[in-house]
Amino acid sequence: MSSLINKLYPSNHKTIFVLDHSPYFGISSDYPIELDPTDKSRGPGFIPIAPIFKSLWTSTIEAVFEYCRIVWDLFPDRKLIRVILSDVQAQSLNSWSQEEQNLVHCMYSLTSIGSHPPRQNADCSMMYGLCSALEAMCEPSALQSEKLKQDPGTPTKHNTSSGSGTGESTSKILNRCRIVAVTSVVEPGGVDKLKSHFHSELQRINKIAATSEHMFPIATCHLVIINVFPCSSKHAPTLYSMQHAETPVSALLSTELHCVKAGPELSNKLSHLIQLHYDLASTTVTGIPMKEEQNANSSANYDVEIFHPSEVHAALLKGKINQTKFMQHYSKVISRTWLLYAPRSRANHTIRSRCGGARRAPAWRRCMR
Repeated sequence: MSSLINKLYPSNHKTIFVLDHSPYFGISSDYPIELDPTDKSRGPGFIPIAPIFKSLWTSTIEAVFEYCRIVWDLFPDRKLIRVILSDVQAQSLNSWSQEEQNLVHCMYSLTSIGSHPPRQNADCSMMYGLCSALEAMCEPSALQSEKLKQDPGTPTKHNTSSGSGTGESTSKILNRCRIVAVTSVVEPGGVDKLKSHFHSELQRINKIAATSEHMFPIATCHLVIINVFPCSSKHAPTLYSMQHAETPVSALLSTELHCVKAGPELSNKLSHLIQLHYDLASTTVTGIPMKEEQNANSSANYDVEIFHPSEVHAALLKGKINQTKFMQHYSKVISRTWLLYAPRSRANHTIRSRCGGARRAPAWRRCMR
């Protein structure tokens, strides 16, 4: 029954990222980015270029926008994402409107918000953004509004019958959603306090939605907390021990906690979560030659990671039990290496796998299938 509900009313239809925009996120991530090329000849008197460090905020916004880009590329409609910044108030970068479901709009909105509030301002709180996210989740999307009109059992008000905040709706449409909160908390008690306040606000807003003509009560909410900290943090062992998988808090709410260092670890975590949230898998095509037309003897290669529905891997490994278990153990990632060989005309690139000599279709065609 639960699998049928997940299919009919997926929690990934509406996702909101709530990003901590407090002054703390202006500090360095302590992850060095080397600007000095390793293959450059070092003559006498050569002065190496010092590495640079991104802030926690830059690392966060880059990773979140990459998550959004992948979702919007794979699901142009029906999968909606909003981004809300939280400091002394909640500031939304976009709405549920299809015209605002793109990176261009979000980046333009981000430029109008500006930098973090002054450091001496002590009124910053994640709850501003989380409360705004809950209110936004009660706004029906275009698809939900369409289904509500088609639902013969829907009364004039699509609200809860009891008003108790349980999310049990008189409508057959279930408003299931996911909120991803990216913040930085050192003390374990701070995370528990955040969950408790969020749960109380969820119940309060559902009661308001029960008496509103324009709000759609939340049936279930999945709260994902990503606790980001600098790479040099001395609290890393303690923070890692705080992590936990998805845990039900009530019939309305389930939560999970991830603690990650800013930089590649944060990006990799979101790449892992996007596969879980949207039932995706990843195929990495490696060893793709650069500028094969101009410099055929060059050994410079690059890799491309492709996200796609997980059913693709199931089809590839059909009947191969051992490989299927191997794939599941390694987070659904399969890596393939391709070798380009003659004839090399632009109109007729032929590719073969290094693990087998059979001719195969061009890489771009295989990737699109």
